[in-house]
Amino acid sequence: MSLSVNFNPSALSIARRFDTDSLSLARRLQRIASDQAQLAAEKPASVGISQRLIAQIRGTLQAESDLQLGVSVAQSADSALGQVADTLQRIRQLGVQASNATLSADDQAAINTELTQLVDEIQDTISGASFNGSNPLTANQAITIQAGPDAGQTLTVPAQGPEVQAAANQISLAIGNLAADPSTATQLISAADDALATISTAQSTLGATVNRFESAMRTLAEGSITAGVAQSGLSQDVATDAVGAARQSILQRGRIALLAQANLQPQLLLKLLG
Repeated sequence: MSLSVNFNPSALSIARRFDTDSLSLARRLQRIASDQAQLAAEKPASVGISQRLIAQIRGTLQAESDLQLGVSVAQSADSALGQVADTLQRIRQLGVQASNATLSADDQAAINTELTQLVDEIQDTISGASFNGSNPLTANQAITIQAGPDAGQTLTVPAQGPEVQAAANQISLAIGNLAADPSTATQLISAADDALATISTAQSTLGATVNRFESAMRTLAEGSITAGVAQSGLSQDVATDAVGAARQSILQRGRIALLAQANLQPQLLLKLLG
């Protein structure tokens, strides 16, 4: 191998490799801190795909959260309807009792007082079914829930307000009639039966809504996993980068030692010439 005092090709070659390794090591360390760093520099064609997948993953996770809120809204309303049904059962029972012609005026008055309190309880229960400001039992329009990462992917909690309120008003009217005329007790029984049928239908609707939402949440969860796998394939794996960074760090230390030896060659030549 030829030696030169003014030109040291070995040292230059090692220095170039050292610079290349330094740049690669810096990129790996940056990726370890953020798996998206340097993606544009290394995989420019994948940047758009990666960002769309990230948007889909984050949108999907948020949609899952939104659907869970929708489930809570429906379950809160369903629980309230269960309380209303219990109250209607008591109202019906009192209607049957009021149909007894042997009741005294005081007995009838006591029944009317309890009925008035029960109908107020129904109204309070309906009004108190709100969850985070949303109440299907008083709403006249369906409550829209974002059910996916993209625009237009929505589901609804059906509004039960008109039907439930109509049933409550019918009960209130029948109780008012009973107070004025005890012979109308059978009307209260019929009104209670109709109201119970309305409540049962509303509960079935809300139950089906909960099942639909939970099914959508399972689908979103599977989709987010699939998108996550796809996105991770586009960016460098952190563990791989950590191993690569360690390897390149070792190589750098070796190249520093080689560079030091290469720089000694001109000095050796001078000694030989001297």
